[in-house]
Amino acid sequence: MRIAIVVNKFPTITETFILHQITGLIDRGHDVTIFAMHKQSPEKQHFDVLKYKLLERTVYLDECPKNFLDRVLFILRRMWRKPGLIGVLIRASNVFKYRGLSLYLYLHVLGSVLYQYRSFDIIHCQFGTYAPLLLKLKEIRAISGKLITSFRGVDISKKLAQNGEMYKEVFSRGAFFLPVCSHFKDILVKLGCDETKTYVLYSGIQTQELEFQTKSSFSDPVQLLSVGRLVKKKGFEYCIRAISEIVKQGITVRYRIVGDGVEYDSLRDIITKCNVEKYVSILGWKNHDDVLRMIRENDILIVPSITTDEGDKEGIPNVLKEAMALGVPVITTTHSGIPELVIDNETGFLVPERNHNDIASRIQYIIENPDAVQGVIKKARMKVESEFNINTLNDALVDIYSSVLNRN
Repeated sequence: MRIAIVVNKFPTITETFILHQITGLIDRGHDVTIFAMHKQSPEKQHFDVLKYKLLERTVYLDECPKNFLDRVLFILRRMWRKPGLIGVLIRASNVFKYRGLSLYLYLHVLGSVLYQYRSFDIIHCQFGTYAPLLLKLKEIRAISGKLITSFRGVDISKKLAQNGEMYKEVFSRGAFFLPVCSHFKDILVKLGCDETKTYVLYSGIQTQELEFQTKSSFSDPVQLLSVGRLVKKKGFEYCIRAISEIVKQGITVRYRIVGDGVEYDSLRDIITKCNVEKYVSILGWKNHDDVLRMIRENDILIVPSITTDEGDKEGIPNVLKEAMALGVPVITTTHSGIPELVIDNETGFLVPERNHNDIASRIQYIIENPDAVQGVIKKARMKVESEFNINTLNDALVDIYSSVLNRN
């Protein structure tokens, strides 16, 4: 199959789930082209980007000139090389239908870039936010193929809260929909998405490469870890407050946060106000191999995800799956699709969102009951192996593509 993968940024180190999907398709013999809306900083690259020469397969769509006259010249140069492009440009000029996208020549520029590739079996939007634009590009015949859309988090939470009608046309004309958890599928169906064209496809991890190991005892002090972008929905402030409670109980711990982002200064302020500078540190960004090493070295992984005031949510964070595969107990929240992975007291430990006291209680329970935790750790590994193995999920994805192509 000839497959177009549409992403926001590429390559991005935080989206290994998409990267493993792309390399899995290539391993299965499919012709993959990556269309990225934005170029990512080159110093943060996963090894597979180099191994599979993925930059040679990547087309960047952010080369749209800012100046209107420069856009005209850009289009004319493309049209000179591809005279057949004129039909696409005429269709893109329907200002009444496409409004600003047409008036400011944005649709024309994107159509000019895509036209030289145009024919695919499958167009897979990895985030719902770009599906409406791809529909328009299909409409003006700049690109062709069955449109499949994944919904992963902000695209089905915060964006929908801002505009509840944004996917109406996508639901009507899209070929298939792949929410990353049942929680998101329920939202899609309630919004009018055809349930028969919707399938929960979890984001997978390479479980075969993650060696399961259990610790006979905890470190001294007990090592706690969180990993993720420093944004509101990660809920790291509640972990920091939990550490303050733990320390008051006379329990010595060390809590580290791996990640960077806009909430750095705010989190530093909370650390200071809670008087836990001795126990809490923010380490900044680390590559994926370093993150896996740190998970192995720590005693407990905490993922305190929350729904923000703007409605932003996560799906099921991959770092949870990786910790569970490695044999590290996890504490997380009853947030979005997380309970589909973490069953309380069975494959991990769940607490309500925004509840630092419950996080502290769970930390204390795990420290004081290491033997009871062993059974949870083993069931966690089994859960991840059976439902979140990337190879099994990539096989399912190819079956979905084939099924969609065989439909009328």
